[in-house]
Parts: sequence; structure tokens; C-alpha cells
Amino acid sequence: MNPKQFGFKEQTSTVNALNQALKDIQSARQDKKLVIAVSMDIQGAFNNAWWPKLLQRLQLVECPQNIYKLITNYLNDRTVTLNYADSSASKTMTRGCIQGSVCGPSFWNIILDELFERELPSGCKLQAYADDVLLICTAKDLSQLERNTNTALEIITAWGESAKLTFGPTKTQMIGFTPTARKACITHRGIRLQFKTDIKLLGIIIDQRLTFTKHVDYTICKALKIYRSLCKFVRPTWGVHSQNISTIYQQVIQPIITYAAGIWGDAIKFKKVKRSLLSLQRGFAVKIIRGFRTVSTIAAISLARLTPLDLKVHEVCVTERAKLSECSPYLPSNIKLQKPTPPAKLPHPAVRQGIKFSSAYTEQDIDRLCPSDGTKIFTDGSKLEDGKVGAAYVIVKPNQTLITYKLKLHNSCTVFQAELLAIERAVRWATESSNTERATVLSDSHSALQELANMHTTNSLAVMTHNHLRLHPGCVEFVWVKAHAGLEGNETADEAAKSAASSQRAPDFSRFPISHVKRGIQEINQRLNNDRYITASTGALTRNWLPNLDNIIQLFAQVEYSFHLTQILTGHGYHRQYLHRFKIAETDKCNCDPNAVQDILHLLKDCPRFIRQRVQHMAICQYLKVKPFEISDLLKRESTIKSFIELCKYIVNNLKEYNST
Repeated sequence: MNPKQFGFKEQTSTVNALNQALKDIQSARQDKKLVIAVSMDIQGAFNNAWWPKLLQRLQLVECPQNIYKLITNYLNDRTVTLNYADSSASKTMTRGCIQGSVCGPSFWNIILDELFERELPSGCKLQAYADDVLLICTAKDLSQLERNTNTALEIITAWGESAKLTFGPTKTQMIGFTPTARKACITHRGIRLQFKTDIKLLGIIIDQRLTFTKHVDYTICKALKIYRSLCKFVRPTWGVHSQNISTIYQQVIQPIITYAAGIWGDAIKFKKVKRSLLSLQRGFAVKIIRGFRTVSTIAAISLARLTPLDLKVHEVCVTERAKLSECSPYLPSNIKLQKPTPPAKLPHPAVRQGIKFSSAYTEQDIDRLCPSDGTKIFTDGSKLEDGKVGAAYVIVKPNQTLITYKLKLHNSCTVFQAELLAIERAVRWATESSNTERATVLSDSHSALQELANMHTTNSLAVMTHNHLRLHPGCVEFVWVKAHAGLEGNETADEAAKSAASSQRAPDFSRFPISHVKRGIQEINQRLNNDRYITASTGALTRNWLPNLDNIIQLFAQVEYSFHLTQILTGHGYHRQYLHRFKIAETDKCNCDPNAVQDILHLLKDCPRFIRQRVQHMAICQYLKVKPFEISDLLKRESTIKSFIELCKYIVNNLKEYNST
């Protein structure tokens, strides 16, 4: 399979395709070259995949005869029949990727791969994602750019005709990334192509300056359509449950916005982009907390417990770029990502085989499952509180001789990696040892053994273990043992793993997992988010109740969002201070005292209209020794926070009637 095709392949995505295209474009711009990109559309691509071309390609790539004959038989004698008005018409099929077929996408790739083998003029590069073909042309001067691009398009068109595929010029898009390049005269099938200020490629709007601000506007408009539809079913006092709105935001809106953020994520440096993202998020946050639409952005997003959208975009951007570069922004460049094993390096599916393992809870179980004349190998991995990681395997020979091997891992590694590394080294020792005929590997990591039980795993350590076992079948068995159950061999391996973690030796394994990057950026975003909340110029009343984001998390871990509680926490509600501010009420003074402003605190603490409910709440708090109007203290007892919410609910429900008298 040609590496220029990114679609219908394992471990590749649209992000990989877009990243490669942008690398070529940016590299040309840095070299002061003219550069244009032509996005080409194949008319009815999958319906017109010509089967004779597929079979020809299979012969050229020396497809094994059994597979070739199977595919030939699969395509033979296929007809399509139309029944209408007591009549029918049939036609023999000679083209098309069979709808719903598993191998259809692979057939398409085999056909299109021939295009990538065509020799293009210097400075021209071709790539595709499924049927989306992209041509990037670079040159030192305008005449060379025109000549190279037109020649490349002729070659592509000629190939299309040989494969009975048509590249439609009317849907072909072209964009120039340098001012001079946009003066080029480029023709396709006799029609002059017009330069556009931006093109849509794999769901991303790419503009001439590569700022991606138009893409942000596009995704926001897309999300706003969903928001407007949602507004029909949600009001502060009725409608879709807050949890459902949160789910819609997390599972629908956020993925729409953050799609391919590794490509366009730098756009959040623009203030306009940041404001637009937060404005979109604010609408959903207000619906989640059931607040008034005048609630400040910082208060709404914080109370809804959402990560600010610009920070979320940055989080996805950092994670995707770590996958692309195989480097972590928090580690030296020589520490690389543990990537999945490429499909080409996996064994043939017919010879793949996962392990089977038994379970042991006691020493008697171990003795029953392990042959008396066999070798036991206990494995374990450990991560200390200071972040250090170690692994070990302890070999117990039939004569009870102990051999301990310790392994140190880089601090960025996980316990899961440590467990798999210990098992891999133990299996390697067992399969390479000339004195060992039968061995049993005993591990307390159920997740590691389950990974090894998956015959299609791409985890590099698990694949290495499978390779050892395939070369020496039947010589190693596996047992899961219960951790911290006082099993002697397991406890010895646990101590050895902890000792390896705290040792000063160089790491035996230095591949970080992608979870390390995710955890690092999430911790940074949590601090930035909390700092924003604390230092914001708006949302002061909310901060008085809940000084930091941890307080918000604690509160809504115990209570649900409600229209009444949100009014109290935000200060946006039915009280006269708020209504007078928006010229709805003539005065901001309370009925109980012409000099007292009717704000939230006055209603809760002072207004005699609600004295009976207030006294009841304060009596409960006094009995339980809890401060009646400090939420962090009220949360210590379920009855006190419940009493406070009942007080808030009573005040809000009766406030309109009170103010009308």
C-alpha cells in the first residue's frame, strides 16, 4: 500500500493527511518558493471503481493466486435488477466498490495506488484520503509553476481515463499560498481553474495565509445550529435535563469544534477566535446551569464545570501534535512516544494467537496450576508516589533457587507499561533459556494479561511477547495471581519492582504513553482555568460563594443544578437589585425597608419576609455546628446543604408575589 494514501488504513487519520499537506506547503514557503494546492474531485468515485483495473493491479503487485481467484470469483456474475410496473431490467455490473463490503475500501486503495506511481514533474506531490486527491505544486518562478502544475494535471487526468474515472474540473478547487502563485494560469480538461481564497479539505477550511480563522467561524456556525435547535426545548424552569445538555455538549459540540485541532489549534492565539469560542460555550453553559442569559461567561462556564473551549482546543492540539511528532512537550526530545506496532510489522492474521491464563488466589492454587518440575516466574510493576517507575521478575526454579531481575522505566511511564515490560522480559528469559523446558509466568496485572490475550493487539510490548511465544510454542503458561494476598513470590516481585523504581540506574525502557501528554496538559489547563476564575473581573458574587473551582466541583457532586440555586449563586434572578439594573423594576429597594437594597444576601440573611424559613435553617446549622451561609461548610453535612437549598427555593418561588405587594 502506498504511503501517500491515508484513507482506509489502520493507524492513519485525516490529521495525518492534513499534517503532511501542511508540512509540504510550509516547507515551500520557508524556501521562498511559489506554492499552490489543487483539491481534485473524482465523480462518483466508489460507484465507478472499474473491476478490470482492480484485477490488473492485483496481477502487477503479484497478489497470491488463491486470493486473486477468490476476488475474481467475488466479482463474477454480479447483476443489478430494477423491478417496476410488472417489468424488470437487469444489467451486469463491472464496476463499483460493493456497498457494505469489508474489502471494498481496500479494493479502492489498490486501484488508486497506481496513480501515486505515476512520475510527476519536479516539485509536484500527490496524496489522497480515500477519494479526496490533493496535488501540491511548488516552483521558483511563475512560468515553471504553471508548466509543472499543468503537466501534473494532464498526467492525473490521463490516468483517470485509463481507469475509467473522471476528475471533474467544475468541482476542482485551487488555492495559492503566495501572491505571485495566484497569478498562475492553470487549466484542467480545457477549463481554466480559478483561485479561491480558501478551500475545504477533509473537513478543514484552509485559507491562503494558513490562519484557520475561517475554519473556526465555520465550525462555530455548525455548532450554533445545534444550539438554536436545543433552545426550543430548554428554558430556565423547564425542558431537557441539565445532565442531558452537558452530554450533548461533551459528545457532540466539543468534538465538532476540536476536530483536527492539531492542525489549526494555533488560531486560538487570536483574541477574536478566543472570544467566539467562549461565546458559543457560554450559551450551552447557561442552559446547563439553568441560569438567566445575562449570567457572565466566566460564572456560567465555571458553574457548568466545563473546560473553557479555547483551553480544550489547546489540549487536543498538544495531544495530536505529540502523536504526530512522537515527542512530548514536557520531556527531552530523545524520549519518544510508545507508538502502536505498524500493521506491516504485525504477524499474519492466520498465525496470530492470544494467550490463555488461569487464576490463583492462594498458594495452593499456585501449586495446583504450576508443574512441580517447572519454573515459576513472578512479575510485577510499580509506580512510587514520587513518580518513579520500576518493574521486576523473580525466577523460582524447581530447586527453589531465586533469581531476581530488576528493570527501571522512565518516570513518564505507567504501571501498565511496567507490568507488560516485566512479562515480556520474563517470557524472553523463559524462551531463550536452554535449561528451561516448562515455565509459568505469574502476574497480578489482570489488564496486562488481558492485553496479551488479545491476538490483534498493537501494543509494542505485547506484540514482542507474542513474537517470543510464537517462536517457542507451548513452553510458557500464564497465571493471574491476586495482588497483596500474601503470596510469597508475588510479594517478592513487588518489593523488587519498588526497589528498581527507586534505583539510580539508567532506564531500561524510555517510551512515554500518550496518557502522559494528556495528563500534563490537563493539569496545566486546570491551573489556568482556576486562575481565570479567581482573577476574572466578573462573577464576583459567584466567587464569594465558591472561591475556587474545587468548591464548585464539591458542590455539584452532592446537589443537582436548579433554577433556584443558580439565582442565588450568580445574583441574576427575580430580586429587585437585578430587575432595577435592567430597568424592569422602578426601585432596587426591598418592601421591608426603604433603605435596604433587595439583593441576594439581604433576602437570605436579613429580610423579615423569610424569617421563619431562615430561622429553621439556622437552627439546623447551629445544632450541627455549621456556618449557615458558607457553602464549603454546609457541604460537610447532607442535611445542612439540603436545608440551604430549600431556603433558596422558597425565597425564589415566593419573591415575585412578595415584590408585587
